[in-house]
Amino acid sequence: MPIYEFKCSKCGHRFETIVANAAAAGDEKCPQCHSPQVKKTISSANIGRMSSRPSIPSGSLGGCSSPSGFS
Repeated sequence: MPIYEFKCSKCGHRFETIVANAAAAGDEKCPQCHSPQVKKTISSANIGRMSSRPSIPSGSLGGCSSPSGFS
């Protein structure tokens, strides 16, 4: 289940919650003031994650350059 981030239009409180599906994301209420006037915000949690992956040196996965004995 995805985690969505919201901001309350009434009090400005930011919060996140696990939502069963995208249709249920519209049923959220602010946990601080209980207002239904919440907007889904852009999440910044995954920015930069791709660059933290270790790189694989070329040739280490086999292929034509590895000696296999077949021609």
